[in-house]
Amino acid sequence: MGIPTRMLSSTLAVHPMPQPQLTSAIPPRSQELTDQPEAPWQNFLTDLNPHLEFGIKNILPLLFWPLALTGCSGKDSQGDSGIQPPGDAGPSCDPQLKTELDQDQDGFPSAVDCDDCNPNVYPLEVGATLYLQGDATICAGTYPEARIIILQQDGINLDGTEVMLEQAMTNDVAALELNLSNEINIKGFSFITRGMAILINGGSQNQLENITINGQDCADNVVLLGTASNRLRNMEITGGGVLLKVLPGSDPASGGRNELSQTQFRKSPKDCSVTGISMASGANRIFDSTLQGVPLYLQGFGQNEIRQNTIRDNTDGGTGIGLVIFASGNQIFRNTVIENNLGIFIGPEAENNFISENDLRFNLNNCIESAAAPE
Repeated sequence: MGIPTRMLSSTLAVHPMPQPQLTSAIPPRSQELTDQPEAPWQNFLTDLNPHLEFGIKNILPLLFWPLALTGCSGKDSQGDSGIQPPGDAGPSCDPQLKTELDQDQDGFPSAVDCDDCNPNVYPLEVGATLYLQGDATICAGTYPEARIIILQQDGINLDGTEVMLEQAMTNDVAALELNLSNEINIKGFSFITRGMAILINGGSQNQLENITINGQDCADNVVLLGTASNRLRNMEITGGGVLLKVLPGSDPASGGRNELSQTQFRKSPKDCSVTGISMASGANRIFDSTLQGVPLYLQGFGQNEIRQNTIRDNTDGGTGIGLVIFASGNQIFRNTVIENNLGIFIGPEAENNFISENDLRFNLNNCIESAAAPE
C-alpha cells in the first residue's frame, strides 16, 4: 500500500473570545493635597502657631499615604474582579452540570463534555477530524470514523485512555497522524481499523505507549516514515499486512534510531500475508517484545540492535521464517527464535551481522540458513 507523504494544510478553527476590560481600583493621584478641606484639629494647631501651617498641611498627611495604599481588605483589586480569562471555567464551574452551556469554552457543551470545567478535556466528533494544537485528554468512548491529526506541533501530551477509534473504510489515511511534529506524547488509545491506524511522518522524539490495535484487513497498521528517535512501548498490534513498517523518507539516510519495547505482535485470523516488523531505516532498537506467527524483516541500512525478543510460531503460510536479514551490521543476541519452519535466514547481501546467544531450538527445518552471495 502506498504510504501517504502529503502534508495536510487544514488548521483548527479558533473562535476569537471577547477580551475583558480590566480597570484599576486605585484612584489617580492628580488631585492636590491642598484642595482637601481642613480638619478641625488643623485649625486648632495653626491658631496656636501659624508657622506650623505648612508642616501640618503638607507633611503630616504624607504619613498616612501608605495606609491609603494598603487599605483594609488586603486584596488585589484586579484579582477579585470576578473576570475569568477565555478558556477558564472559573471557580463557579459545576462539574455535574449537563446542559447546552459550555462552561470551559472548549466548543463542547456540558451535556457531552466529560469534564466541562477543564478546556483541555473534551470528546471527539463522530466522523470528524480533530487538528490538535495543544495538550488534550479525550473523553472515554467509541468514535466511528473520527481522526486526529497533529501537524507541525511540538511538546503536546495526548491522553486517549479508554478511547476507541473505529475505521470501517479501507483507505490511505490513518486514524492518528503525526506530521513533522516533535516530542509528542500519546498514550491509551485503542483502534479497530480496516486501514492504517497510526502514521508518523517526519519529526522526531515522539512517544507512544499503552496502545492497542486490531487490524481488520490486510493494510499496514503502524508506519514510521522518515522519522527518527521515536519510542514505542507497551503496545499490542494484531492484524494483516505489515504490523509495524519503518521506512526512510525522501532522503535515504533519514529516519532510524527508533526504539520499540514491550510490544506484542500477532497475526489476525484474516487470510493475509503478514509481516510483524519491517525495518528499512537503520540503527533501530527492538527489545523485550514478542512476535507470534509474524516474522521480523531487517533490510535497508541495517545496524539495528535486536535483543531479548521472542519470535515464534511462523509455520502457517508466508515464508515460515522467524527472522529474515537482508541488511548489514546488525546485532542480534539473546533472542528466543523457536517453533518456526526456519529460525533465521541471512540474505546474500547481508554482511558483518553479529548473531550470538540466541535460543534456536525446536525450529522444524533448520536453525540458521545463509544464502550465498552472487558471484
